[in-house]
Amino acid sequence: MKSVFLKFGVTLAVSLGIAATAFAQTQNGAPIPATYIYAGNLIAKAGSPPMPRKTIVVQNGLITEIKDGFVPNTASNVTIIDLRDKTVMPGMIDSHVHLSHERGANSRLYTV
Repeated sequence: MKSVFLKFGVTLAVSLGIAATAFAQTQNGAPIPATYIYAGNLIAKAGSPPMPRKTIVVQNGLITEIKDGFVPNTASNVTIIDLRDKTVMPGMIDSHVHLSHERGANSRLYTV
């Protein structure tokens, strides 16, 4: 019986936590600021042809929307990054590193 109450309590706590975040807002109920990136050409997927004239909408550090054309700034909380004459593509990360094989002035001291 104790495990039933424990499961119910955990389920209730998780549900209330999720519900609370659904109604979260910025201070004073202000809208979340956005960044519009005007991309002359957008390469969204490897192997796909570039898509011309796109607006990338970024909110809270995440891309929320990609719109056709260059959407005008209608709100005061929007930052514009104008890359109309550039090609934009996702960031590339070189994750192939050898931290344990770095050579330095004292590298021979660390070998056993």
